[in-house]
Amino acid sequence: MSNEICKSTKEIWPKSSLIGLIFCGGLGLRAREVTGDRLPKQLLPTSYTTTILDSPLSHMRRAGIKEIWVLVSEQTHDPIFNHYRDDSFGIRYFTHNIPQSGVAEVLKLFNDQYPIRQPFIKADGDEVNQGFNLGNMLEFHNNTGAQITYLVTQQSQGGKYLVWISPTDNRAMALDSVKEKSDLLRLKANQFFLTGLFIMNPVVLPTLLNSKNTQDFLRKAIAGGLLYGYISGGQSVNVNSPSDYRLLIR
Repeated sequence: MSNEICKSTKEIWPKSSLIGLIFCGGLGLRAREVTGDRLPKQLLPTSYTTTILDSPLSHMRRAGIKEIWVLVSEQTHDPIFNHYRDDSFGIRYFTHNIPQSGVAEVLKLFNDQYPIRQPFIKADGDEVNQGFNLGNMLEFHNNTGAQITYLVTQQSQGGKYLVWISPTDNRAMALDSVKEKSDLLRLKANQFFLTGLFIMNPVVLPTLLNSKNTQDFLRKAIAGGLLYGYISGGQSVNVNSPSDYRLLIR
């Protein structure tokens, strides 16, 4: 399968007009063995980047995204802010008080205060994605005319959902929940894990905000033909436990 799709779309958004949203609300209590009592898991070092959070930040900066927001909880704000106080990323911060909330709940709070009128890139601050170029993924999103483009991979640790991708145009065709550990699954040729990184056009945002949960939203998006997959050739690791983190420090 390939990401080389050449379809026209009426709405082409320059990269500089997009915003990046990185979710960093959780302290990582299940990974406390490696984080300790105060360090958010997003600040753990890896063999690839200074911190886990550097992974989505670097992808966005290399893609030319000028406006990057890190959405933090009251518990994660101070350590993350202090760590990046003097950095060159130009980060903006949005702080909320619901650390165990879902994406839609935090996104609604953000949108109420800073209405989203342009496409945005959503990433998780505790996920490291390798083997892809975000700039190329943005071009793919525009060229296919997709409303939502998820980064997908066949090498995932911590993936919750599997999606079937059309071999002809990369459109998502069906969704499955992951019932086994990601590293034990034998995937079929057109079957991929959804990562936590996606590009979304603002017209779809109300559907996300009004869905019951992530699975409900994904099923609606796939049924409407709105969701495409951009295939990564590398690994995706979402750090939910010490064993996940150990994959990043080999």
